[in-house]
Amino acid sequence: AAPGAASAPAPAADEPGAIAPLPALPPLGFVPLKVVGGEGDGPGQFKAPRGVAVDKRGRVLVADAGNHRVQVLDGEGAFQREITGGSKPFADPVQVAVTSAGEVLVLDAETGLLSRFSADLAFVGEINVASLGLVKARGLFVAADDTLILADASGRKFVAASLSGDVRATVTAPAKGSFGELSAVARNGAGSYFVGDGQQGVIRVLNADGTTINDISFARVDASVGVQFAALPDNGMLATLPEPHKLIRIDARGKPTGEFGGFGVDQGQFRLPTGIAISGDTVWVVETGNHRLQKLRIK
Repeated sequence: AAPGAASAPAPAADEPGAIAPLPALPPLGFVPLKVVGGEGDGPGQFKAPRGVAVDKRGRVLVADAGNHRVQVLDGEGAFQREITGGSKPFADPVQVAVTSAGEVLVLDAETGLLSRFSADLAFVGEINVASLGLVKARGLFVAADDTLILADASGRKFVAASLSGDVRATVTAPAKGSFGELSAVARNGAGSYFVGDGQQGVIRVLNADGTTINDISFARVDASVGVQFAALPDNGMLATLPEPHKLIRIDARGKPTGEFGGFGVDQGQFRLPTGIAISGDTVWVVETGNHRLQKLRIK
């Protein structure tokens, strides 16, 4: 499906195996601070951006997929520099993440390369995700212990691996049911997994053994613009819901507890929110549909 194209409607709530629709949630106390960017290929402009991360120096790194680069911004969103590749030029850089040592990781969905850069943004090496048994990786999350969690959209599974590329676990399905095309998988400090499955229109919250804690439904969407996660200190997650163009908070038990946003172009509104990163009381949200970035403050 084309980026942003919704798949067939989710089954009705009374169909066998159906998940109840997400109810209206209490509003999250976020304050919109700034909109950064807009469509284009110049410094500080974006074309269908995807992932975002904040490094140890407070720089904001944005996977500017449509412009085949990662843009490096300061903490106020001002352009500093760009990264255009590692051993080869980026083709479809969709995710960026930062390790505990400050290394920057960039996942390219087209080349299948996970490129590693030093804290000074010098290229230091790469992992071909095919060596991890992945077909089309679109999701990248670095857990607190530096375990890499890679979501395989085409392979319908996820892998946990070390920074050197040693596979620690491969999960091909929850204990009950199956995965569709995955956009992202995150792991909290308690070892629970949060799995974004756009094809099935569900966030699956799983125990470490794959048993289900909770399922959260949302509008089905292509994995290329699917759900992304950012970890909270209390083992919960913030998640982007590209459709209906909102953020939700999920607690450590897998329960959605609040929402923010809605469709639009004003501050505090979104069009296909995808990437999300938390730094202190600041939240950065990438909007693939509006070709921009928003800075929010948590009250």
